[in-house]
Amino acid sequence: MIEPGLKRNGVVGLNNLLSLLCIVLSFLCFISWTWYNPFKSSAREGNDFYREGKYDEALKKYTEAQVEDPDSSDLHYNMGNVFYKKEEYEKAMEEYKKSITNSDKVLDQSSYYNMGNSYYKMDNLEDAIKSYINALKLNPHDEDSKFNLEMARKKMKEQQENSQKQQQNQQENSQKQQQNQQENSQKQQQNQQEN
Repeated sequence: MIEPGLKRNGVVGLNNLLSLLCIVLSFLCFISWTWYNPFKSSAREGNDFYREGKYDEALKKYTEAQVEDPDSSDLHYNMGNVFYKKEEYEKAMEEYKKSITNSDKVLDQSSYYNMGNSYYKMDNLEDAIKSYINALKLNPHDEDSKFNLEMARKKMKEQQENSQKQQQNQQENSQKQQQNQQENSQKQQQNQQEN
């Protein structure tokens, strides 16, 4: 009888050793495929190009990586960032929207935040505010989202005030023009009566 915790005769059986070797080799094969997967490699290369500011090259690599995983939220998010850097905000918005999964809270929060920035750049303050609010729902402690939300609200308020001032100025100018026209008309009538 073998006591618990002791190996039989102190030797590991050959079958156990072969089984362990097969498991280790299988694991190493899996890891090497995952590590050297050409599509994941394209995404990594895209990230490198992005960090170097080579946005066209990054976009090309992300597009290559999408062949393997067309619905990858991370790839859509990264492509959105490329378009944002290239100041193609509409395209950035499309990619950010595709990156929202409702399963990755951190990615979703970042996507909403970047959507807010894109809307802000396009001067669509109402949607920027909505996006920042959505980002804050996912991470109420995000100081950047709070700051940008307040900036968007402040800018929207300024625009509304400026719009009201312009309307008032237009009304005042219109009234002055009418007054001037009436005065000119009266002067002309007086001149005609005097002649």
